[in-house]
Formats: sequence, structure tokens, C-alpha cells
Amino acid sequence: MVHKSKEWTRLKANRLLIPMWELPEPRVDDLTGLTEEEAEELTDLNTYLNAKASANLSRRNLAAVLPLVVAEAKRLGLAFDHTAPGGHEALEACLKAYRKARHEVTLRDAGEIIETPPQAAPLPSEAPKTPDTPKTLRDVFERWAQSGSTPRSKDSVGAMDRAVRQFEEQHPAVAIRDISRDRATPTGAGC
Repeated sequence: MVHKSKEWTRLKANRLLIPMWELPEPRVDDLTGLTEEEAEELTDLNTYLNAKASANLSRRNLAAVLPLVVAEAKRLGLAFDHTAPGGHEALEACLKAYRKARHEVTLRDAGEIIETPPQAAPLPSEAPKTPDTPKTLRDVFERWAQSGSTPRSKDSVGAMDRAVRQFEEQHPAVAIRDISRDRATPTGAGC
């Protein structure tokens, strides 16, 4: 069972801590729900957190949600900088959403029906997915010619281009995956 005083002591020690409540013991059957004592403790904790969220919103205390925003951004593989343009507006929106969520949790504890919002649609990837087109030696050459911190000399690019053209003349439109390493010819092609 969760002890309110223990959780509140943790919260007082670190105000930015995200409170956790876990089911104290595994249930034999999922139909019983919480005991009255567990429900009361959870309600007390959620009421306390709702009051804190309300106070933070009324004071416009953006630091209250900053750790949550940073953690969520990190989970998404991003970095959040509140000093960047739009950072304060984003934190304000998060603070309002956090307050609304905390309020809805207390309503749910009181027996109100609160619909769970639908999951957001996944973001489209930055690059449109194209069918896997086989990479050719020319593709690799183009990337090689542009790669590196220092530009390639015209002589080395010219020499490689001639070599790639000779290969393409002998083996037109051959994917790299079809070139065998030991013979440097397309797999299955006769010599």
C-alpha cells in the first residue's frame, strides 16, 4: 500500500519529482478494482497534486512542468531549450495541459466519466518512403565525391568517375548488392 506521508515527504524534498503510485500487491482477479483504503490514498494524492498544479498555473510557474517537458522531449529523441523562440509559449501550453489532466484525474477519482483522449496520429517521416531502389556504384560514387570535411581533388574525382563509367559500360544498371566481391562481376553473370 502507498503511504501518503512517504510520498509527500519525497515531494517536499524535491518539488519537481513526478509522484508515482503503484498497485501495492498483484490482484488475483482483475475485476475487484481498488480497495476503499487504496482508493482513498490515491484520491488524496491526486487531490494534492491537483492543488499543486492549480497553484502553479495561477502563479504561471513554468518551472513546475519543465522537467516533464524535458523528459518527454528526451524520450522522443529531442532536446528542449526553454530559452529558444517559442519555449515559454510551449511551457505555458504544457502547464495548462498538465493542470487540466490533474483536474480530470480528480474528477475520475470522484466517479465522473472522463473519456481518455485518442492517441495522436504518428508524425509523418521527414523523408517520404520510396520503394527500395537498388543502389548502384554511381550512387556510391556521387556520395563519395561530396563526402568528407575537405573537398576531393578534381584528379581523384575524375579518376574514380572514369573507373565507375568503365564498370557501368561492362555491367549496366547493376545493383551493388549483386556485385560479388571475389570476382568484381555481377553475381551469376558469365565472364
